[in-house]
Amino acid sequence: MPLYRAPAASVGSGLPLQLPIQDGRYYGPLCYFESDDVATVSDIADTMIALPFVAQQQKMWSKIGIYVNDTEGTAKSVRLGIYSSGSDGLPDALVIDAGLVDLQSSGEQEKDISELLDADTRYWLVALSEAGTSTATLVGFNNNGSTRILQWMFGAPDGGGGGVGVGVVKSQAFGALPSSFGAIDDYMFGSQYAPLIWLRTGV
Repeated sequence: MPLYRAPAASVGSGLPLQLPIQDGRYYGPLCYFESDDVATVSDIADTMIALPFVAQQQKMWSKIGIYVNDTEGTAKSVRLGIYSSGSDGLPDALVIDAGLVDLQSSGEQEKDISELLDADTRYWLVALSEAGTSTATLVGFNNNGSTRILQWMFGAPDGGGGGVGVGVVKSQAFGALPSSFGAIDDYMFGSQYAPLIWLRTGV
């Protein structure tokens, strides 16, 4: 008897092995994270960082947030939001601008939302950081070996895997998120880092 094989995922579909979505748990992009101080706010300022998000169930999401490891320095803010995908598979139209997350407190920092996202559909979770002197750090990607193992799924920048390669970036002055993401500047690579952005439901 053959071993069980998960059905093949269609283009843009969710993870075939994803368990049913549970209230109160955290769901993030399709990538691997290390819990380290990997994204210093001043280093990612005035840049929209977009990370792909797909779920296998249609859900009403009620929270969007990030995790602050260290609040050192002048307090600054990060604006969070969600974009849809265009026909090219890259960020397109603004779904929701969730507003500002204050970095004066460590731990989970979140905003209330009420957004129904379709199943098996690629969305983009976006962070836009304020410029300034803040050295606050956010949990997210770092450029270590365990992250590199997965990045070839997303297109590593070289054969040695020197970078994350799991999202896209675009220069953007800090403020309200634009209604259209516009053309990206590049895929993430090299020493670029990204904060973990997550969604929760039923809380």
